[in-house]
Amino acid sequence: MVAALDVGGTTIKAALLDEQLQPKAALRAETARSADGTALAAQTVDIVAALAEQAGTGRPSAVGVVVPGIVDEETRVCHFSANLDWREVPFGELLEDRLGLPVAFGHDVTAGGVAEFRVGAGRGATNAAFIPVGTGIAAALLLDGRIHRAHGQAGEVGHIDVGHAGKCGCGATGCLEAISSAAAIARRYTERTGRRRDG
Repeated sequence: MVAALDVGGTTIKAALLDEQLQPKAALRAETARSADGTALAAQTVDIVAALAEQAGTGRPSAVGVVVPGIVDEETRVCHFSANLDWREVPFGELLEDRLGLPVAFGHDVTAGGVAEFRVGAGRGATNAAFIPVGTGIAAALLLDGRIHRAHGQAGEVGHIDVGHAGKCGCGATGCLEAISSAAAIARRYTERTGRRRDG
């Protein structure tokens, strides 16, 4: 059994999977926040325990966690995440110390892209891009049949300056995701209509 957590800027989607990757338990939770990653690490420990209890199994043999931002999957460090307010968080090591289990730590959109390129619409492609729109915007890039990571820098299209005056969570102005992410669209809709929508 393995526990898999997709951590977004707003919510966490988590599941416990068997050897055939069939889900045995699943849950959603609001993302816990702290600049040093400890709040999310503590929450992850609780989520893994809750999944095991829900499934009626023992602890999983390993845990995989993906987050938004600039993530070096080799060193398991998140160098920057505007949506989590992180800078230089060694989350893989931090979580492994707390769980006492092997931890795979990576980038959320890269993980989604790997799945899309292997078993989804991108299957069989040599060059492709996977660009989900959520709290932020990023891309997974398949170039010449290989995922292009660039130590977490590849695919950060959400922080391209598209020429507007709005402030982004990264601190810059003009970023694409500050006006085009699901969160930004929902925020503007709420401002203009008075009817709350969550992105």
